[in-house]
Amino acid sequence: ITGTLWHEKWSMVLIAKQCDQSCEARLHDVRQIHASLEKNMNRVQRVLITHQQDVDALAKKYPDLIILNQPTEDVDSLANQFKNGNQNVFDEHGVYLVDPLGNWMMKYSSEIVAKDIRKDVEHLLRYSWAG
Repeated sequence: ITGTLWHEKWSMVLIAKQCDQSCEARLHDVRQIHASLEKNMNRVQRVLITHQQDVDALAKKYPDLIILNQPTEDVDSLANQFKNGNQNVFDEHGVYLVDPLGNWMMKYSSEIVAKDIRKDVEHLLRYSWAG
């Protein structure tokens, strides 16, 4: 994955066309995972890639969330870097873990519970020199 956004920190990325109820629930999960990392919190950033144009409420509710929503062509291009097969990444509400070098490491479908994601993130941070 290209771009300076991914450098220096691990990224938990959520992709959603519109941030509906299930997206909001996943954003909450990601925030809880992030907060539970304690001393490693500063090594991880949270990113939402979305087509939703009115993101004021989300930005207010999640002040340190990086929201990428414009221009649409750039958002599509960025989201498609997470594509694996024929699925539409905007419909899955998957959480993706990207390392500080821009490598897509893991994907968590919407069925994977937050505590399992947290376990993996903690493990990666414990043994990683990056970020």
